[in-house]
Amino acid sequence: MSIRDKFDLALYDPQPAAADCPQGPITAAGGYACFDSLPPFEYVNAESVAEAVTLLRTHGAEAALIAGGQDLLRRLRNRVHAASPRLLVNIKTVAPKLDAIVETGDGVQIGALATLRQVESSSLVRERYSLLAQAVHAAGPLQYRNRATLGGDLCQQVRCWYYQASGNAYPCRRKGGSECPALEGDNRQHAIFGSRDCVAVCASDTAPALVALGASVRIAGPGGERTVAVEDFFTARGNVLAQDEMVTGVHLPFPESGSLGVFEKFTQASLFDPAVASIAVVLRRDHGVCGSARIAFGAVSPAPWRSLRAEGKLAGERLGAASAGRAAEAAVSEAWPLECNGYKVDIVRVLMRRAVLALARANSSDA
Repeated sequence: MSIRDKFDLALYDPQPAAADCPQGPITAAGGYACFDSLPPFEYVNAESVAEAVTLLRTHGAEAALIAGGQDLLRRLRNRVHAASPRLLVNIKTVAPKLDAIVETGDGVQIGALATLRQVESSSLVRERYSLLAQAVHAAGPLQYRNRATLGGDLCQQVRCWYYQASGNAYPCRRKGGSECPALEGDNRQHAIFGSRDCVAVCASDTAPALVALGASVRIAGPGGERTVAVEDFFTARGNVLAQDEMVTGVHLPFPESGSLGVFEKFTQASLFDPAVASIAVVLRRDHGVCGSARIAFGAVSPAPWRSLRAEGKLAGERLGAASAGRAAEAAVSEAWPLECNGYKVDIVRVLMRRAVLALARANSSDA
């Protein structure tokens, strides 16, 4: 059982009809203790992407996609939203399946339903995109990686405790409300970069790695398929998906000749805990000098944070302690910490230095 703030325990009723299956919208004023059962819903096995998209379009906000279910089922169980979806569309049954990892003429395609375990175990990924394999491995323990999918990891909701509070206790801006309670509340785990419209951070460990790799997302909708750079996929309050769209895969371009990559993650305890901050760096070497770099931070912004200033400081520089220090200072130059999360600035600075020094060591060993 999960009990959060703003609930009157006198309302507790162990009968499912009264507590676990409320008929009306859930509000902060009428909140209740939340249990480990799911609200009622219908379950449909989609036979194709087109059918899944049609169901989303027909049922609107009352429908939701499900594959691994690691994020969705937790939110349903905790009654995170004012109204739960009444129809779950299973996309594991679509044909052709969306879990293939294949080489194409211009890179590697990873299906949206490839599990994180499949991605990290793929020889294509491990040999050509090692930092993605590192990021995927860090996303959670083995049981989680066996179920969670790459598409689900990208589309998961934020883990902000106000957003995730049981019973929709805090109807924040991300849910259509008018306030962000984290701005003046407990913001230890929140953003230090980007928009202050919503300061919840992107929870995906794979997103910064995919941004650094220049990956793109394939999206299917009623009008067909479109492609969006992962860097442009995220918005201040979520992502660019319309109600009747779904992610079908990720495209990774071939790495440039002489490129190196690294992923670093800082957590409060084990590697598999949610990131306090993370970094993914891909750079191209030219005779021992950094020709260009792509740097993306995770868990410090509502979207993966691309540090263009740090990239500029590395371009044309030899990798070492001096260039690592300059890049670290550039990386935090745009930070605006909140009352409780100033410590994240120091962590970002350290991660930037670590990443550059790790790449310097890799560069020396390859020379």
